[in-house]
Parts: sequence; C-alpha cells; structure tokens
Amino acid sequence: MVIKSEVIRLYKPQGIYVAMVTPFDEAGEVDEKALRNMVEFYVQAGVDGVFSAGSSGEFIHLGPRGCVEANRIVADQVRGRIEVLAGASASRPRDCVAIAQRAKEDGCQAAVICPPPYYRLSQDMIRYHYELIAEQVNFPLVLYNIPMFTNPISPEIIGKLSRLPNIVGLKDSSGSMVDFMAAIDAVQRNDGDLQFLTGREENLFASLIVGGAGCIGGGAAVVPEAMVAIYRAYQMGNHERLRCLQLSIVQLVRIMMSLPFPVGFKVGLELRGMPAGELQQPLSPEAEAEIEKVRPQIQALIREVLHTATCACGNRCA
Repeated sequence: MVIKSEVIRLYKPQGIYVAMVTPFDEAGEVDEKALRNMVEFYVQAGVDGVFSAGSSGEFIHLGPRGCVEANRIVADQVRGRIEVLAGASASRPRDCVAIAQRAKEDGCQAAVICPPPYYRLSQDMIRYHYELIAEQVNFPLVLYNIPMFTNPISPEIIGKLSRLPNIVGLKDSSGSMVDFMAAIDAVQRNDGDLQFLTGREENLFASLIVGGAGCIGGGAAVVPEAMVAIYRAYQMGNHERLRCLQLSIVQLVRIMMSLPFPVGFKVGLELRGMPAGELQQPLSPEAEAEIEKVRPQIQALIREVLHTATCACGNRCA
C-alpha cells in the first residue's frame, strides 16, 4: 500500500474529546445555531477536542451528506482553538472516503470510522474496508471499535491496521479493559503505532494507567469539566483525586446510558441549558415515561459531579 505522505504520522490524538450529540430542527436537519453553541460550551470547558457525527451524533440518521455538514459546521466554529475529529462512518468505503476528504478540506485533524453497520462481516472484510479507505485518503484515521452497535474489530486486525501510516488511533467503546489490553498487546506485537483512547468514561482512569492516551466519550458532552478534571489529575500524578473524580461520574453515565441511546446525553444537555432538538427515533410512551422518571436523578447527579470536579479540597468532597 502506498501512502502519499508520512507527514500525517505527526498527528497523535491525546486528551479529552467530546463525542458530540447532533441537535436537529423540526425538519430533521442539523440545527446549526444549536450546534455552534455546543462547540462554544466545549471550548470554554477546556477539552482537547470534539468528535462530531459519531454514534452519539447519530451519524446513522445524518447519512453521508449530513455528516459532511455537521463536521463542517463544527470545524468552522472551532476555528483551530481545539482539535476536531470528524465522524466519517458509512456502510460503503467510498462514502467514508468522501466524508473524510471533505473533513480534511474543512480543517479537521482526523476522521473517525467504525466498521460498516448492519451486515455481519468477517474480520478480513473489516480489515479490507479500512485498507481501502486508508489507501485513498492522505489523512489521519482513527479506528472506532463499538461492538454494541456494529461489527467488532478484533485485536488481531487492530494490530495489522496499526502498521498503516495514516491510521493513528483507536477509539475503543467495548467497555472491556480485557479488550483494551488485548488491542495494546496486538499493536506491540505487530510493531505498530497507535494512540489508544477509551470510548467509555467509566474506565478512563484504568485505561490511562495502562498506556491509554485519553477518552472520546458521550458523557463528556454533558459534564466536560469533570472529564477534563480527571485527565488533569492524571497529568499531575494525583491518583487519589483521580480515583475520586472517576468514581463521581459512574452513576451519571450509567443512568444516561440506560435510556434509549443517545437520548440520555440529550437529556443531560437539556438540563445544562442546551436543548438538542427533535429526536430522529420517535420514543414510545413507555420510554417517555422512563425519561421523566429519571430526569430528576440525572439533574441531581450532574450537580454532584460538577461539585466534585470544581472542589478545591484536593480529594473527596462530602
């Protein structure tokens, strides 16, 4: 495989990235004003970057055209102040290539791509899917392992793909530290080069300790201040505060994830004063009732998490 330039190797995703939700208007189109407001919130919260048009961003409802539009708006609003990881997932490699190319032109730092959804594919087909994309796009690519929604990427395939010069990272949303460690081991055995970022906020502490580079998560969309605080505590070597901060977010993320995905994160954002607009997957009356039931819990937990993140006591707060 021939890659036009190895300059792309210089980019290494690291730190806290928000897996953004996509606000929709009544016509089902991207609500540009609301999306730009969200970007400003995250810039001010001190995150390292944002990830647009991913799973939390409902790329499956956006389609290729909508992904391009969401990525463009986010990059335009960021204006180089933080990094932008562009969602470029689609069932066909050519659509992934087209989205990634536009993301490059719009000034994003990398494209994040999960395996093709819906159809079951062999691991060799998944490998070939990524190879086809990498061969056609001179742009940093981040593998996205999210087995809860699509075909998983095995550690062996991650190891092989890590040798490609423009595959620079892995967002692992398996939630399994066993899988996370297996991926690290596979990359090392293949003499690859990859940044490992967890897609689950609950195991950020653990992933950092074993060599992870950060997190790309939906929980950061609601409490970015807490995620930044966790990462800064790690950088400072304050493991006692790090443990306290990590534990503070577990219940909040669990409750938000218990709702139909990604509604929990949209509810959290609404409670923080940023409505995410119309839902693209209509909710049943039962689901609506469940949301109303847990809404006060989410609100209370958000307050607790933010209190812990901003507390100056150094460790645990009552």
